[in-house]
Amino acid sequence: MQTRVPPFAMVSQLYTIVMDRTKADRELEELRVGNKVRVLRTLGGAERAVCFTTDFLAAAESAAQADGSGTDGASVIAALRDTILPAFTGTAVTRAALLAALEEGGAGSGLKSIDVLLGWGVLTAHTLAQEPSFAFGLPGGGLALRAVTEGRKVRESELLALLQRRWHGEALEKEVLRQGRLRSSPLGTLWHVRDALGRGLVTRRVSTVGAVLRLANRP
Repeated sequence: MQTRVPPFAMVSQLYTIVMDRTKADRELEELRVGNKVRVLRTLGGAERAVCFTTDFLAAAESAAQADGSGTDGASVIAALRDTILPAFTGTAVTRAALLAALEEGGAGSGLKSIDVLLGWGVLTAHTLAQEPSFAFGLPGGGLALRAVTEGRKVRESELLALLQRRWHGEALEKEVLRQGRLRSSPLGTLWHVRDALGRGLVTRRVSTVGAVLRLANRP
């Protein structure tokens, strides 16, 4: 059985939906503190991904089923749902704080629970922290996040090449989306358009014939 990869977006993509970045950051922070969403650091910590907490938990449950951990897995899922996620809404948690919370929540062996969560990809070792810590990971989605960040240059080149071939480096958004998937990516073109918009590589304006995408470096 394969682990379910939760739906996720890069935080930069949210800026293409909520144009006021200050407002977007404020609303995202409110959702994070309220445990409605999980904000996750990508490999290297340079960027952030976000997913709904319900999707995050569903992915952890999928990992538990794939692991075949049975009753032990069910108890760890309960601890994750009822103790860990509500108490630690940031991107990382110290080992000491996590063990204390698990003990207080009656989750049994905290060390064993941590080992299970590491195996599922819910936690990863936070090697840059000053004290023993764990970063929250994307259960079943580590490869997807790595593919997004590491393969960006190739995919962006393909997307930007579509615009470079057009007059003045611009094209109707609907025409770009009609291209279907980029050859180098399993993700839809819309995903990469929003990623490029959020990172300032492409601009978007509304015209009488529809939204127009334009290379940001074109005069």
